Amino acid sequence: MKKLVAVVLMGFFFCFCFYSSEPLTIQQRIDAQISIDKTLYENRIWPESNIAQKPSFESVYTREDAKRKVENYLKENNALEKLFNSKTTHIDIQNELNRIVANSKDKVLL
Repeated sequence: MKKLVAVVLMGFFFCFCFYSSEPLTIQQRIDAQISIDKTLYENRIWPESNIAQKPSFESVYTREDAKRKVENYLKENNALEKLFNSKTTHIDIQNELNRIVANSKDKVLL
């Protein structure tokens, strides 16, 4: 649970840094994405039916994977900005998080 909270806090940190006066570099975004994905992977339950040991995060995930995710997020964000003719703000992100929590069937999981 503590690690899940850490992921959420990293997400908030990422969002607030994204909208700070100095934008994050691509490398900072990639590093943040790796941290988020590593935390999620480490908290993923390994099926008991799988007799093999859970592979290390580093063996299944590369920096290139994180780079592709970041580039995709940026492309999607730019597309939304063009579609709605406005930038996504930290308020928009907070409103979306509030909507997700309000409509969640398992709020503890969040």
